[in-house]
Amino acid sequence: ALLVAAALVASVGVVARASARALPTEMRAVQAAGVPCEKPFLCVSMKRVPVPRPAPGELLVAMKGASVNPITIDLVGPTCLEYGHCTNGTLGSDGAGVVVGANACDDFEIGDEVWVLGGMGLGFGDFEQLWADFATVPCGAAGLKPKGLSFVDAGTIPLAGAASLQCLRSASRPLTGLTIAITSGQGGTGAVAIQLAKAFGASRIITAATGEGIAMVRGLGADDVIDFATQGSMFDTLPEGSVDVVFDNLGRPGTADAAMRALRAGGEYLLISSSRGGQPTASPKDGVRQVGGCSDQPWSRSLLDTLAELVDAGKLRPHTMRPTYALSEAPQALTRSMSPGVLGKIALEI
Repeated sequence: ALLVAAALVASVGVVARASARALPTEMRAVQAAGVPCEKPFLCVSMKRVPVPRPAPGELLVAMKGASVNPITIDLVGPTCLEYGHCTNGTLGSDGAGVVVGANACDDFEIGDEVWVLGGMGLGFGDFEQLWADFATVPCGAAGLKPKGLSFVDAGTIPLAGAASLQCLRSASRPLTGLTIAITSGQGGTGAVAIQLAKAFGASRIITAATGEGIAMVRGLGADDVIDFATQGSMFDTLPEGSVDVVFDNLGRPGTADAAMRALRAGGEYLLISSSRGGQPTASPKDGVRQVGGCSDQPWSRSLLDTLAELVDAGKLRPHTMRPTYALSEAPQALTRSMSPGVLGKIALEI
């Protein structure tokens, strides 16, 4: 009887800690239908679903802001079957919110303001679950949100920031004094990568943008900007042997081949992912090191903590497009993300 009572007390304790206030039993969640979908994304809709319960080692987070990422498009868009499946369930791969429940997460308390990753880079299926009123998140996939950022702005940084940070760290030497070329500057990873390269001491940062994006990337720290709409390919424009590191955050087929001419002997080509068809070249320039899938390593809270330190130091800031979208406007947000002129990140306010 004593053992049974103790077990009941322990169970009640977990439930009590999992809710500092009375939580609803149902919530709103933006879900996909598990089929390939094109603009205007009618396969994506908001549904009423049960509020999840945190398993051991998880937080329950009341989501306040989230962002639209290329991986979400990849998992619901026309080519989603190429990734092995099309998401059938809740979308959303990063965001920010308030801890309302914890199950064996000793580093966090109820009421902590956090930014979160959907699944710590463990696989495509693990990313998607944060476009909802509440989400369960592994303890290691959350970090304390920088106090100076709103939930909406903070929610746009974790995935792009973690990916860019891992890739730039994968270089074999410090970036201090080097010339860095970032293939696409005006999107989410590009906006972060420009700032990280500058924070890490790069002497010259080159990227591609067009229209209003040119002023945007210069404001973030880019020294030279190739207008891809009028000047064509960055690597056709750059002088031969003028770049130490290429961070290919776009990942299109053929980019590695084109980049070799601009890279110096002893330079490095860092490919964020092969998910969009890009691959390291089979004919690298002598002495050039290639890293394919530089953002594919398992992620940890330390990435978020490093990003937070850079935000607090004034070396990293969000670039959130306005106006933002309500949770019910997720299809419109996805549609906007596939339209021209996206600068920085598209955000949902939950």
